[in-house]
Amino acid sequence: MLGRIKNILEDYRSSIEDYLNDQDENENGEVHLSTFILSLKESNAPELDEDIRDFLFYILLRSSSSLKKVNYYAFLEIFDDDYLI
Repeated sequence: MLGRIKNILEDYRSSIEDYLNDQDENENGEVHLSTFILSLKESNAPELDEDIRDFLFYILLRSSSSLKKVNYYAFLEIFDDDYLI
């Protein structure tokens, strides 16, 4: 499933990252979950099916300090060649 996420979002990674960096007021790698979802839409990434979206949220939330703010650095790490879950 991780491979599917990477394949789907690879072409949109830089625009998603730029959007999230712009929205990160404290520059600590955390944004509201709604901001993360908006970054996917703003980048024109394709709609993710429910299973892939749930897995992506799992990746985000497992390294986040709360359910409202997510660590988007965790999302960006999935594109590293040595990333392990």
